[in-house]
Amino acid sequence: PVKLILILSSLLLTVCLSIGTTYAYLLSRSETVTNTFTPGTAGNTIVESFHPDINLKQNVKVENTGNIKAFIRATIVITWQNEKGEVYPVLPEQGKDYTISINKNDNEWLVNGDIYYCKTEVAPGESTPVLIEKCTQEIAKAPKGYGLNVEILSSSIQSLPRSAVKDAWGIDASANGVLSLPSTGGTN
Repeated sequence: PVKLILILSSLLLTVCLSIGTTYAYLLSRSETVTNTFTPGTAGNTIVESFHPDINLKQNVKVENTGNIKAFIRATIVITWQNEKGEVYPVLPEQGKDYTISINKNDNEWLVNGDIYYCKTEVAPGESTPVLIEKCTQEIAKAPKGYGLNVEILSSSIQSLPRSAVKDAWGIDASANGVLSLPSTGGTN
């Protein structure tokens, strides 16, 4: 029994020394690894051409300024506004006070109420198709001290998972990244 205890003790000591030596070697030889994580962001900005001398806004689109593919939507708000940013209490009338030409291509924009949805996802650094082709103020129709203000309010949402756009905006997104209005479930 004493001989067996000595053999087992020396075997246990050898195993412990091996584990300790291996652990010490790994600690001294392993380099620090920094794990970086960059969260996805979906942002946007309006891109347009504006010619104040002829009161013309044209080629209005929305650029994806985020770092992931995104779905983008926009609303057009048109008011009379003075140099202080004050809004006139009566809204300008389309066809009387201004003319506007909206991109009517059904393959590029989906319209739901007064909201325009770019039908396809937009890659980072890319832009939607043109939304407003041109908008012009009828100069003589403006209230004194006011000018036409055409504001595009836009928002974006990550395109993956596809359910995100449905949950946030109530719009369906197909597996290949094309938006459509949700079906009503009724039959025609």
